[in-house]
Amino acid sequence: MESSVCINDISRKGIATVELNRPDLNNAYDEYFLKEFADCLMKLKMDSSVRVLLLKGRGKNFQAGADLAWLSRLNRQDMAANHAASSLTAETFWTLDAFPKPTIAVVQGICMGGGTGIVSSCDIVLAERSSIFAISEVLWGLVANIIFPQLVSRIGVSNLRRYALTGEQFDAAEAQRIGLVTETCEDGQLAALTEYFVSKLLRSAPNAIEISKVGLRRVSKTCANDCEFEQLIAEHAAKRIDDEAIEGINSFFSKKKPEWFLE
Repeated sequence: MESSVCINDISRKGIATVELNRPDLNNAYDEYFLKEFADCLMKLKMDSSVRVLLLKGRGKNFQAGADLAWLSRLNRQDMAANHAASSLTAETFWTLDAFPKPTIAVVQGICMGGGTGIVSSCDIVLAERSSIFAISEVLWGLVANIIFPQLVSRIGVSNLRRYALTGEQFDAAEAQRIGLVTETCEDGQLAALTEYFVSKLLRSAPNAIEISKVGLRRVSKTCANDCEFEQLIAEHAAKRIDDEAIEGINSFFSKKKPEWFLE
């Protein structure tokens, strides 16, 4: 069985490429994906030769958030199973946020739901101009609060109030305007844009970068304390198994609008 997330390459200059590898499902994550992602991050964290981490999605889309088939299975399970799933999700994303080397997300196609949590956990986000973004959990009766610390740090409370509550889609230009994306490029030019940023990062002292990242997290809103961390996870897990979430996820598979959807 092919890995859902894999270390695709580590170049002689120390550029590590991690690839999200579920292209048939738009690289949506489930528990296996998250565990493999966390394993890749831990291996690279311990590798002193790594200078920069590139994060890419295989196929036409970067990442579509959680696999709704996985969520459908979870909302038929008890709170303990859902708490474990929410913990795994939060810990994986926050491990990426705390990764000691500079991280670059390279985005094409769609980046939605938890995908916005992944990119907001990276230092630099590059995107093709045709890319589409959405913090879409509320559309399915779910919440995105375990990635709110990263999103608040990235786009601010005002923008998050809009996009996390409406679930609306927005393009790469808007993503750059609000700070989710660092730079955009014409379709097909991501490799050149990525090379530019990598070349800049390779000029910086590795230990100085690591200390800077610790300091940046300390002064930002991404460092939730243990109590806040646990509350976010508990709320995220409980919401997945309530009636609204069950209705929302079922609406996706039945291709019908959920009962709260008004036009």
